[in-house]
Amino acid sequence: MVTPSLWLWPRAAARLGIPVLETPPSGVDTTEAGGAATLDGIWVNSHEPNPVCAAVHELAHVLLGHCAFLGGPVTSDLFHAAEAEAELVALRVCQRIGQTDAQLNESVIYIAIMLRYAGSPLNSSEKLELVAKIILNAGLPA
Repeated sequence: MVTPSLWLWPRAAARLGIPVLETPPSGVDTTEAGGAATLDGIWVNSHEPNPVCAAVHELAHVLLGHCAFLGGPVTSDLFHAAEAEAELVALRVCQRIGQTDAQLNESVIYIAIMLRYAGSPLNSSEKLELVAKIILNAGLPA
């Protein structure tokens, strides 16, 4: 396990070459969203109670290629599959950096809800694990 204070999501984003947006992308409901991912970068809501996991979730969307289709018309099953995958990556990373059980339980509940409505997976479990490792390593100190 990584000491949580040593792992920084802004460092991960910078090392991965993913810009952190100062303002939410157009059309994002800032009262509901913990963050957002676009082809231009990621945004994390300053009011999000768990910004680390929210940032990892958004980084996962970018690295899994979800941003290419999330900007256009998306079917419900495609949206739910993308959300489940991004949250699965976030759960893996957040487990490894020592997030609390309460924070991890929120992820598990969210994944269960998303999978209930998701269609076929968009990526393999091996790719999800690889993306989790890439994000985890990018946030570690040099």
